[in-house]
Amino acid sequence: AAMPAPAAMPAPAAMPAPAPAPARPASNRWVPFGHPADARAYRYPQPRVDEGDTVESFSRRRKMIAEHMVISQAVSPHVVTVAEVDMTNVWRLRAKHKNRLKAQGIGLTFLSFILKATVEALSEFRGMNAVVGDGQVIKKGRINLGCAVETPSGLVVPVIRDADQLTVVGLSKAVTRLAKKAREGNLEPDDISGGTFTVSNPGLKGNLYGGAIINQPQVGIVRMGEIKKRPMVISRGGDDVIAIRNMMYIALSYDHRVVDGVTGNSFLFRIRELLDAAQFQV
Repeated sequence: AAMPAPAAMPAPAAMPAPAPAPARPASNRWVPFGHPADARAYRYPQPRVDEGDTVESFSRRRKMIAEHMVISQAVSPHVVTVAEVDMTNVWRLRAKHKNRLKAQGIGLTFLSFILKATVEALSEFRGMNAVVGDGQVIKKGRINLGCAVETPSGLVVPVIRDADQLTVVGLSKAVTRLAKKAREGNLEPDDISGGTFTVSNPGLKGNLYGGAIINQPQVGIVRMGEIKKRPMVISRGGDDVIAIRNMMYIALSYDHRVVDGVTGNSFLFRIRELLDAAQFQV
């Protein structure tokens, strides 16, 4: 019998066309940290190094600071509000005690009074002494106050734990101790963790005022400005008179996701009231 003809082999299936490779930026194009991955219309200007320029690579700390700042601005809708503070009574209170304390090796700085006023205001406005969690606001029971310190290798924010338990002098001692450790590179993990609010001190050359970036995951940061003598109209004996006063602007940046304008403004106003009155134990 004749052998059956072999079945015809099926034609090979057509291979699918390869998917086009996703468009990628040219390998020689540099984009900064935080640059949107899908940005197309705007091409970030490419920096170039010219003759006479000096190039310094980011240190590890500078990278961390850069990422923290970009993330904070992206995550928190910052609102900045500014108050004008009459520091004359603080100035007089400091002048009254600074020499006595200096003889004991204690420097009584204006920052110490800012920290104390901030702590007292935080005790009254617990919603400002908070951190943001996953769809929640965590109002912290302890007031652990961060204080920004500039060091040769960059900015650090050591934390004064239970700051509400300290006097103005106690806060001054704590800042001095932590700043010394920071500048010597001896800060320990506990010294820089667990902060619930931050005060930024730009130093003697801090200029008029400025809005600081929030230290995540906190909800606010206060930045003091320079203290300047200015002629001001004040009430004295029922009359308006012009007097030379020690004036300062202080700025609060707050996270508008969780802090409403009324709370933010009232909190800063309370700091101002406390500094104006200067009824601090020294």
